[in-house]
Amino acid sequence: LQYRPTDPEVFKAELVMLQYTPIGPLMDIRVLSGEVVEAHLPHFACLEGSDPSFSDAVRVLRGDSSGVSLEKCAQLTRFHAVLRRPSFSLVELLVRIGIPMRSHVDTLIYRTRDVPLTLFIYVVPRDASMITAVEEEGKRIGGKRINTHRPDASIWMNAKFSLKSEKAEISPNEITLKYARPPDLFEVFVENTEESIDLQLISDGDTIWQATLRRVDYSEPSGVAGSPLSASAASEPIPTTASRETPPSEEASLSNKGMEKRSQAQIS
Repeated sequence: LQYRPTDPEVFKAELVMLQYTPIGPLMDIRVLSGEVVEAHLPHFACLEGSDPSFSDAVRVLRGDSSGVSLEKCAQLTRFHAVLRRPSFSLVELLVRIGIPMRSHVDTLIYRTRDVPLTLFIYVVPRDASMITAVEEEGKRIGGKRINTHRPDASIWMNAKFSLKSEKAEISPNEITLKYARPPDLFEVFVENTEESIDLQLISDGDTIWQATLRRVDYSEPSGVAGSPLSASAASEPIPTTASRETPPSEEASLSNKGMEKRSQAQIS
């Protein structure tokens, strides 16, 4: 079995016409040998707390040169949709527009300047193609990745949330969670870098994520202060849990070893 995320814009016009929106990456999947009896496609929807009609509103998009079709999945689990005896080409998980949905999210932080300390903080749906879009943007701007943990709580899609810190200037005041590229971001300016920086994400009045960045987290190891960062500093991103879930070496190919005729695939 070979699979890889592909251009999420391929069926953009069709989704507008059908009134559906993605809840997972568009995947190019090919069966090299044998028969796949069950496949698990990833999604970023948080089933707990979402609208009761959410599961019934989820569809699997299948697309090829002749067009697209929609079908129901066999089962929707916490992080995957189950397909039984699937045929593959381009596939994507969708939900009908207008169905209230909470999303699992990831927080990605890039240091873009040393003086004054400037951070770009992205909060995006926990989706492989969205994470890739942020990583590509981080490289483009010459940022240095800062490791952090994921939010434990989910956020309503299309809802506003804010980032707070007593020791930093943050712009804008709030952002709307969207499945869109390029993703929106918070720009954080810190004058006093001698102390640690406490950050909080607030949604619906609740703190859904908080982290403390210490000087060792954002300081340049060489002790060279520059503004903006050099390309060499940007070439050493620190992997996060999100990036470890789908290593680049696994995105392109996943073999169904030892199962020549029948296999079950879980695509992360």
